[in-house]
Amino acid sequence: MQKVRDDAFTVTGNLLQKLQGTLVPTKQQHGDHGEVAETATEESATTSDKPEPAAKNSAVAAPKTLHNSADEHHFVPVGNGAWEICLHRYVPRSKRSNTPPVLLVPGCASNARSFDLTPSASLARYLADGGPLGSDGMDVWVVELRGIGRSRLAQTDDEGKDKDEKGGTSSYSNAQVYGWNFDTHLKEDLPAAAAYVGKVTGAKSLSGIGHSMGGMLLLSALATSSWKTPLKFVITLASCLRVPAEESGYGFAIYLGELLRKARAAHALGVPVRAVSMLQSASIGATSAPLRKGPEGQTKLPRFADTWATTLREFAHGSTANPAATPTPLVRRLLSEGFEDVPISLLAQMSTLFESSGMRPSSWTVQSKLPKDDDHYAESCEMPYIHAVRLHAASRKPTDPTDFVAFAANADAIFPPKYVRETVEAGNGRFVLVGDREDGYTNDFMHYDLLTSTPARVEVFPMIWDALMDGRMAAGYDVDDVAPKVDDLDMASSTR
Repeated sequence: MQKVRDDAFTVTGNLLQKLQGTLVPTKQQHGDHGEVAETATEESATTSDKPEPAAKNSAVAAPKTLHNSADEHHFVPVGNGAWEICLHRYVPRSKRSNTPPVLLVPGCASNARSFDLTPSASLARYLADGGPLGSDGMDVWVVELRGIGRSRLAQTDDEGKDKDEKGGTSSYSNAQVYGWNFDTHLKEDLPAAAAYVGKVTGAKSLSGIGHSMGGMLLLSALATSSWKTPLKFVITLASCLRVPAEESGYGFAIYLGELLRKARAAHALGVPVRAVSMLQSASIGATSAPLRKGPEGQTKLPRFADTWATTLREFAHGSTANPAATPTPLVRRLLSEGFEDVPISLLAQMSTLFESSGMRPSSWTVQSKLPKDDDHYAESCEMPYIHAVRLHAASRKPTDPTDFVAFAANADAIFPPKYVRETVEAGNGRFVLVGDREDGYTNDFMHYDLLTSTPARVEVFPMIWDALMDGRMAAGYDVDDVAPKVDDLDMASSTR
């Protein structure tokens, strides 16, 4: 018993040592993504090149993330003013005049690193730099919604101090800090981001790309919202609006969600997603290399610890990326730098995704774009989001250009391609399956491989570029001067 306990202490200490390397990133980890200067272009948003704000009360401090390679960082007030969301702008060297700005939205608990992990795994920079053409890029904005990444509490300055002695972070309740959900992002954060981008750029409309929950948000907005700067074209990556619990690796959330929705008093509390993802990163490192070397060679983990760490590693890979497509160092970097804590209220609503009817509003009502005298108005206000998408598609003319393209990862255990296709059929969009080797792909693709894998830059990013080019007409832009596209990639060949 004493030996087992000693082994446990040894393993825990070694794991914590490995974890420490992810808790305190070094400059070397930034690679080519070093510190960047920040620029303010509007008085309504503030920018700074100082460190992230760290509130006096750590329980309500805005989460931190490493700087990415964005050219500008903008902070925009949302909702009741408690939060300022962060917009990372990637300015093209030479902008294509007939393309709308592109708003990129990460998934649940994910920050901007999803779209800008390394120079070779950065969809944001790829689009801004002109995609496969290498010139005439797009104006790209990655939004970090409240509570995520560099978004911050509005009453803190760039030193993390209260702006005035009477207010500041200490004046906020937990409900203000953590009391938001999917609907809050949909009705407050995204409209504010779109309006700000429209004001800065003068654009008449936006295109959007969303990964996972980000795609769910954008597609729901396309169907239900009327923004000041309208969203006209959406690309979703590994995203859908309904997955039966038994078909998803996260299906267990349906049972957890039922408990969470009943425990309403707990909705103002946070869930330590960041700590869990960092532990997964450490477990991958612990099982991918020896923890230490002794005089007789490598010392292995005790069996019980090896089993525990291996289970964490397999869950991390299964819910994140295929190690054959995304190298282990990148998976560890994504896990240690790419996730933040989220409120219970968000997870409680997200769990409805796994119900038979699909993702639904927290109040069972949605804002409808139909006129109030329309026969379907009442129905459109009381439905899961996938039905709202279906009604939106039915309201469009047969001659209208496609306003929705969905990319599915063939080996995605969270959002299986079958249910991505179901959402596409509801929205009368275009479906693209990525990763099927019979179609010539290098590897199977999992949930994050569409963004972070080594082959994504060659096999996925050019198709996203082409889809955005095709979507300009839906966004209301003149396409007489049609831009060249990728000649050697036929998007239709990957469409089922």
